[in-house]
Amino acid sequence: VTDGIPVAISSLGLEGILIESGGVRILIDALVRSELQLKPSERERLLAAAPPYDAGALALVTHPHYDHFDAGYATQFLLHSPGTRLVGLSGAVDRLREQAGWDEIADRVVEIPFTPGARTEMECDGVRVTAYHLEHSGMGNVPNLCYLIEIGGAKILHLGDATDSFAPADLVAAFGWPDLGIDVVLGSGRWVTGGADGSLVTEAVAARFAIPIHFAGLCPLSKTWYDVGDATLVLLCAKGASWVVPPPNGG
Repeated sequence: VTDGIPVAISSLGLEGILIESGGVRILIDALVRSELQLKPSERERLLAAAPPYDAGALALVTHPHYDHFDAGYATQFLLHSPGTRLVGLSGAVDRLREQAGWDEIADRVVEIPFTPGARTEMECDGVRVTAYHLEHSGMGNVPNLCYLIEIGGAKILHLGDATDSFAPADLVAAFGWPDLGIDVVLGSGRWVTGGADGSLVTEAVAARFAIPIHFAGLCPLSKTWYDVGDATLVLLCAKGASWVVPPPNGG
């Protein structure tokens, strides 16, 4: 994008996302043993870290619910992908510690204890990642991380199952997302389907593009289903569907 390096975003079903740029690959909520995500043959490719899932720099986990993370699957993937670092909440890491291969992957696992309203910054293979601590939607004090990935000149925010109960102004005060120049936001629930008439995306994030996520099957094809305010809606309805982030101002 601004760096002249194409940034591709691919849907892996549910909230699973693959981000690729300049040979660097980032997985988010992709290590799931669910028929709702990938076909069995494709899940086996992911488990084996076969192309296009090889050479992954990071595997990010928003929270350890079954449809976002599977400890056994994640362990097998990390064993097959020795260059990958996994980042997740303490709940996810605790489950990894129970796996037979823990000793072989422990030095590549980054544990983030949850503190509401906090942020955690890190960098790996030239990719800057900021984890924002924002609770899970509709579940009280259940932890959830939102990840801002800066890669190839693009800024991509994956919200996980972040709550939509805050007023946009409160989120702006807490995280300052509109001032960051975010290119793409990936969100589920009322973030992209009419929450406060699109104000969550427009006012709380101010991204150029919005991609709905967390569909068990194909997402609804009608764009009238969504309200993303001033953002441009992008639908990745088929598992494996990809889209390249356009440069700013059409450059």
